[in-house]
This record gives sequence, structure tokens and C-alpha cells, in this order.
Amino acid sequence: MPSLLLIASHPDDETIFAGGTLAMYAQRGVEVYICSVTRGEGGEVGEPPLCAREDLGRVREQELRCAAAQIGAKDVLCLDYIDPEMVDDQLWAIEADPVEFEGKVIEVLRRLRPDIVITHGANGEYGHPQHVYTHRIVTKAFASAGRAAAFPEQGLEPYRPKKLYYFGGYFDEGEEWSMNRDNPAHVIFDVTPWLDLKEKMALCHRTQHALFLRESGTTRIRDTLLTVESFSRAHPRSGGMERGLFQGIEA
Repeated sequence: MPSLLLIASHPDDETIFAGGTLAMYAQRGVEVYICSVTRGEGGEVGEPPLCAREDLGRVREQELRCAAAQIGAKDVLCLDYIDPEMVDDQLWAIEADPVEFEGKVIEVLRRLRPDIVITHGANGEYGHPQHVYTHRIVTKAFASAGRAAAFPEQGLEPYRPKKLYYFGGYFDEGEEWSMNRDNPAHVIFDVTPWLDLKEKMALCHRTQHALFLRESGTTRIRDTLLTVESFSRAHPRSGGMERGLFQGIEA
């Protein structure tokens, strides 16, 4: 059965940038896995607060699992990195040794053995430092996971997925805040047919609703959602526009 792994920095990134695409492929029988680098401990707790700050990581992991359940995702994983709390609107990356971080991503790739990996783009979409860091490490891990010399202490068979994509692929008609200017789009989906499912995913992320609405200037969660999702193909690098992420892969 074909499989897809999305690696994001925080709970809710999977919904914001690729929720409709994940819903579409899950409906088509693809095994969808979601891995979050952090549990979103540094995010907002809701207005009014829905939990104590010290409980936010646990609550947001539950929200992520709720979102994944809406589309029947196969599994959800969270790495044990702590998301730094935002101070004075300043965003931060995790404090993590890059080699250790790469090894943890490689372990996930080797255990799940997905056909396709999706992660953040080079510009961090709207410039989030952790999005950029995740992009860099996942890209490196994708290349290294197939080499036996990389992290042999894991005791896992080397494995490199067939394709790597970055969400937020850039195209002229897209939403500027959601795209990576250095990563041109190769796949563009109108996800309107899956918008109901994407909305259900977004409604699970209750602690972040006030943020969603404030940033978008709207009053309904549905109105905050991208209806077009785009992806830039990082591997293989050759080729032009594609009809879908699994093009060229024998299912």
C-alpha cells in the first residue's frame, strides 16, 4: 500500500499547509503518517485559556491526534523536542544538536519506510526559524537515510523514500504568507472537495483558534483555511509540473 509521511515542526502545521492533501490521499487508500518535531509547547493556550501553560504540550499532542483521526491517518508520532515559548512575538527554533536531530528523523524514515516525505520549505513559509531548521534537517536526513554508514547504531535497514516534497511551493496566484519563494511549485491541488475534512482537522486545534482568527482577520475557522495547497519537488530534482505526488511511483 502506498504511504506518505509529513514531518512538521508543530501540531497544526500539518492542517494549515497540507490538510486537504492529506485528506484526499487518505480517502484514496494511502497510508498517511504525521510526525511533529515538537508538541507545540511554546504556542498559545487559547482565549480564554484552555489549559495551563505546563499542560500545553500534552494538550496540543491530543489536538494533533484528533486532527489525524478526522482523516483516518495511520499513525501520529512526536519527537521529544521542546518548542520554545514565544516572547514579544519573537519566534524561535528548538535547541537541538543537528546531528542528533538528523538521527531521530532518519530513525523515523527507516521505521516507517514511506514512499513520499513532505516537510517545510526553505523559507519556512512565513519565516518561522523552526520551520527552516526542520526543512534543513529533514532534507539532509532524506539523503542520508539510505546509506548504511549513517547511524548504524540504530540497527535499522537503510532506506531512502522515493520522493521528497516541500509544502508551500511558490506559484503566482498563491497566498504569499504560506509559500516559499525559493521552492517553485510542481504540484498544485484545489482542495475544496476536502475542505470539510480540513475544517474538522482545524477545529481540533482548539488552543490555536484565537491565533488563527486573529492572524486571518476573519471570524470563522473555515475562512482561515487555504483552499489551494502546493508542493515543491525536491527529489527527484528533474522534471516539470506533476498531476499528483505519487506520479511516477508504482503503487
